[in-house]
Amino acid sequence: MLLDYFKLARIDYWFKNIFVLVGLFFFIIFSKSENMIVFHNFYLIIIALISICLICSSNYVMNEIVDLKTDKFHSIKKSRPLVSKKISIGTAKIFYVILLCFGLTFGLFINKVFFFFLLMLIFSGFIYNLEPIKVKNITYLDVIFESFNIVIRFILGWFILNTNYLPPLSILIIFWCSGGFLMTMKRYAEYEFLPKKNLINYRISFKNYTKNNLLLMGIIYLLLVIFFLGVFIVKYKHELILATPLIIVIFIYYLNISLKKNSKVQFAETIISDLNLLAMIAIFFIFFLYLLNTKINFLKIFFEVELIKF
Repeated sequence: MLLDYFKLARIDYWFKNIFVLVGLFFFIIFSKSENMIVFHNFYLIIIALISICLICSSNYVMNEIVDLKTDKFHSIKKSRPLVSKKISIGTAKIFYVILLCFGLTFGLFINKVFFFFLLMLIFSGFIYNLEPIKVKNITYLDVIFESFNIVIRFILGWFILNTNYLPPLSILIIFWCSGGFLMTMKRYAEYEFLPKKNLINYRISFKNYTKNNLLLMGIIYLLLVIFFLGVFIVKYKHELILATPLIIVIFIYYLNISLKKNSKVQFAETIISDLNLLAMIAIFFIFFLYLLNTKINFLKIFFEVELIKF
């Protein structure tokens, strides 16, 4: 029974909150804070993570309540606790309120800005799942809006130890477009996986999706990521241009596994089991840290405006 509640809260989706730590990481870099700021406020970081995880789980519970009638058309999601009637709707609603209350209570211990964006995370769940808007049923907008949750997570991490400085806009757009790419390829994988007769019953937004427009959307998001990454590199740290080939390899690898039959990108809990993907991300992160602390003079030739003389 307890395992069913863990499944309902989607504990295995909590890894998505890694973007909170990424936001915190970038704040520390940009503020040039000492590492001691993290150690002195470690308890705040833990409380913030607990708060965000609980709020995310409350959104997942809401999602399952709302999707109860449509998840039965998905061959895997129909085994979820609510659809399979292992947990009643009434109990799920009480569970939702408990998660929400505890999440907000923990959030109050951080700061007012953090708490505001925590409310934004809750509000995004309402807009995405509930009538009359219910963005999840609107083609294209469902991907755009859902991927914005990555941005909210990043911002929450940014404001755990800070209430004075806004994050760079280019970074926020990079993460937004990256989320758009990931969500679009998830839709592509679902489109390929589900029987065509079940697609629209499972998700109304599939009414206007096709394989071609989903693939084109994914490419557009990927190009936007590279463009704004260039903006960020030119403005903040030229050495990071050397990391762009790794970023491209990671995205192309993800695109490749998205195009496979019964692709694992449909489910967040399975994609993180891809050891090749995890290894590439780890290598990128190590190289990224190295470049942040390195000065490479010859790279000036890529950024100098003057003509180079022989």
